Amino acid sequence: MNYYKNTGSVLATFNMTPFQLEDVYQSGSVPLITSDDTPEGTNKTEGSDQPLSSLRAVNQPETTDTLSRSRAQGRTIPLDNLGEKDLIWAATVQVGSPPKTFLVSVDTGSSDFFLASNRCPTAQCARKNIYVPQHSSHARPTNKSYTISFGDGSSVKADLMIDSVTIGDFTLPNIGVGAVTQLSSQFQSSTGDTSDGLMGFGFPSLSQSKATPFFTALTKANGQQGVMGSRFSRKSDRGSEITIGGVNPAAFVGSFTTLNVMAMEGHPPAFWDVSFDGAIVNGQPLKLSSKIATIDTGTSVIGVPLEDAQAIYASVPGAMSSKGGQFTFPCESMPFVSMVFGGRRFDINPLDSA
Repeated sequence: MNYYKNTGSVLATFNMTPFQLEDVYQSGSVPLITSDDTPEGTNKTEGSDQPLSSLRAVNQPETTDTLSRSRAQGRTIPLDNLGEKDLIWAATVQVGSPPKTFLVSVDTGSSDFFLASNRCPTAQCARKNIYVPQHSSHARPTNKSYTISFGDGSSVKADLMIDSVTIGDFTLPNIGVGAVTQLSSQFQSSTGDTSDGLMGFGFPSLSQSKATPFFTALTKANGQQGVMGSRFSRKSDRGSEITIGGVNPAAFVGSFTTLNVMAMEGHPPAFWDVSFDGAIVNGQPLKLSSKIATIDTGTSVIGVPLEDAQAIYASVPGAMSSKGGQFTFPCESMPFVSMVFGGRRFDINPLDSA
């Protein structure tokens, strides 16, 4: 089992499904959980590429501790594993009055909330549930529009509305909702993304709409802990979930390794950036140039600079570079990979390495 997903801009370009690296997010720190189980596919918002010297730690020192039951609270919400490739996990939300139901990707690598809408060209938003602001008595316009550009080249344009949003049994009456006006191909149902939109769980400074992110607003309004746990399972295994305001103690074993969230000196945090110690491939420790990892549930790719990817795949027999920074390797050479955070190794199931 696992809590949270892979690291966007600093690990390797492995294609991995989330089963081993276990993360829990909390304002100021990211506790990782060691376990017997790990993180697969498509990159959305760009992670941090700042040098380590320009970042500072936010809050407490790095520690290892056992999860107390008092921290293991919050509300657990099931996730749907969309498609057949373990690439997108979506939560059910209700928006508007009367409420309409949507499936939205859960993304800690961005901070905005947007939905396919009646303002979107028909071909771009085909086969999605459509948000129609005029159908909600609670919706009100802001006369603001915004654009989000993601790390894989995808993009979204939206008009910012204010409306009521519910996830699980949490309801907030005045949340920014992007009514999509343009949707790039990566988000379209015809290319495999059958979600209706995306809910960002990043920090407020990352928001392109400048609206307060739902998770931030919920923490302030309901007195919830600024903690969120996530479990991503293979489609065949079921059981994917997020827990808001805590973690689900039934979903993991082991102890936390707590890492500081990093931020640019003099600036609030934007991404869930943490220090990264290196990788172990087929038993061989590798010292990589990457020192910061972005914990990003909106992508199932682990991406690193080319030199680090080359170092990693040099330890995999038969591995060859391919187009777009990708690598291939023979199925019989399935690598055994571990990522090291806070001095502890987090093993990746070989089944999730391809």
